[in-house]
Amino acid sequence: MKKLLVGIAIVVSMAFIFGCSGGQAAGSAPVAASGAAGAGGSGAKIAIRAAHGAAENTGMHLGWVKFKDEIEKASGGNITVAIFPNQQLGGDREISESVQMGDLTACSPSSTPLAAFCKELFVLDIPFLFTDRNSTYAILDGEPGAALNAAMEKTGFKCLGYFENGFRNFTNSRNAVHKPDDVKGLKLRTMENPVHMEFWRLAGASPTPMAYGELFTALQQKTVDAQENPFELIYTSKFYEVQKFISETQHIYTPYVVVFNTGWWKGLDPKDQSLVQDAMKVAVKEARDQAAKLDVAAKEQIVAAGVQVDSMTAEEKQGFRKAMSPVLKMVREKAGDAIVDIFVKAANYQ
Repeated sequence: MKKLLVGIAIVVSMAFIFGCSGGQAAGSAPVAASGAAGAGGSGAKIAIRAAHGAAENTGMHLGWVKFKDEIEKASGGNITVAIFPNQQLGGDREISESVQMGDLTACSPSSTPLAAFCKELFVLDIPFLFTDRNSTYAILDGEPGAALNAAMEKTGFKCLGYFENGFRNFTNSRNAVHKPDDVKGLKLRTMENPVHMEFWRLAGASPTPMAYGELFTALQQKTVDAQENPFELIYTSKFYEVQKFISETQHIYTPYVVVFNTGWWKGLDPKDQSLVQDAMKVAVKEARDQAAKLDVAAKEQIVAAGVQVDSMTAEEKQGFRKAMSPVLKMVREKAGDAIVDIFVKAANYQ
């Protein structure tokens, strides 16, 4: 009996010692595991899950790949990144909701659907606000972009940069487009954005909001006649196979907005925040450089496939801009005068 009691006492003592040294009380904050010695950052083990809706051969995906390479190298492998492309985790709205709720670390939706979460982003939907890539980058990376970033942070999104979606061009299956009269009666797929729907209605088209994943079939079956996207997406999504005409309207520059969950960001050690920011700066440049190259290459492939691609003169673009200009009032009502004034001034929009 005495031996049995001694044995029980030893087992209890060992369990107590083990529990004190390795256990964790329920509800207490997790302790970050220590990483490789000499690596940058805090040394904490951090796993980033990032999602987007584009294919692996796009500038956006290549930007995320660059971010993954940079951050994993800089942190000595302590910070890892898992990328989910091709709408694996949902469309732009779904992945944005997941990031906002903290179920996903990061995503890079188009600015247009993200405006449903942060109204100030509607400012980017002013037709013909931007005219060329370099001035657009300067605005998004400068004080106007910082104002947008501050607005997004209040809604649960920490913006760390803007990848390139690009200038949108008009495609359709019926006729060449050079003036607003040419789009009259065309059933046009738009994103689920009231500003886009309104400025195309003003131009004379019949806008129909539709999910991106449904678009190819809708064009193929003539449910809609037209759509508008950058050359890169027109090519990678094969829209050119079911469209006969493309006009280089370049009516909207749409960036992909790289956002992280704000709570997750605030919980990072400042050293790790610095690593993430530095890696993302490199990734933004890579995404933009790749997108610009792919845009040119995509246009060449589309022309080679026999699609009629028409450039537009400044006067022709001005005709669309004039027809669409009343939408500025709607943008002011949605985004607010403050942010609109900042961007209109920066872009020298008259």
